[in-house]
Amino acid sequence: MYGVIIVRKLIVSLCLFLLGNSVNAATISLGINDSLVTINSKTAEARYRLSQTNWDQTIFNGTNFTAPNIITNGLGNANQLNGVSWDFSLSFESGNTGNKGLTFTLADTTTGTQVYQLTYDTANPINGITPTQAFNGIKIEARAGALRDSTSSANIDITNLSFSSAMNTNGVLPTNLSAFTPPGVNEDISTWLVADTNLGDIDWLLTGTVNGSFLCSGGGASCLRDESVKLNFKLADVSVVPIPGALWLFGTGLLTFAGLSRRRI
Repeated sequence: MYGVIIVRKLIVSLCLFLLGNSVNAATISLGINDSLVTINSKTAEARYRLSQTNWDQTIFNGTNFTAPNIITNGLGNANQLNGVSWDFSLSFESGNTGNKGLTFTLADTTTGTQVYQLTYDTANPINGITPTQAFNGIKIEARAGALRDSTSSANIDITNLSFSSAMNTNGVLPTNLSAFTPPGVNEDISTWLVADTNLGDIDWLLTGTVNGSFLCSGGGASCLRDESVKLNFKLADVSVVPIPGALWLFGTGLLTFAGLSRRRI
């Protein structure tokens, strides 16, 4: 056990040595593969999803996924909004010029008149929790889940993905994330942004367009399951498996070598 600890300390020291002064210039890496990321703790989640009866917009405060820890907007009937496209934005305010926290906005791309917004910040806590916990990673996930009707299908497309902040960036986001499930199959497509600093200390903006749809051979929405179609953003403190050319990701004390095995929260 002690030998393992010593080896881990040596690895950390080596990484920091190789980093040199680069840790002083905070950087966000875009397009990190999900298999390289281990979640240590969650700060918040935001999602656009299809339930059994309607579409909704949600922010979750990262504790237990129960009603008191969630704020939500009901967007409308599942059939009426089937295949509707939305421009989305997820923004974080560091608190330097206002309240510290998260804003999630959806606006229909056709008219722009249907606009829904949720705010989770220090002025608007959820169940007494404020978004002040440190996090260095953002997961963007597109999910198409199996429906009740074995002959039905679901689809989600996330396009025009863009991330901006005052920090340096490395890599690129995928041009689109698309998940499709034929009958009886689940598909999850995801990508990560990972920083070598606390993303809660800077202002940033993540934007794009989302279109979710389903096809029920029997008609109606009776084939739907909860979260059959979902766009999900997960804000979390994460560790990243070291890979050549990405050693600069290790910094700020957020890397823990104790949990390099893949796990999910």
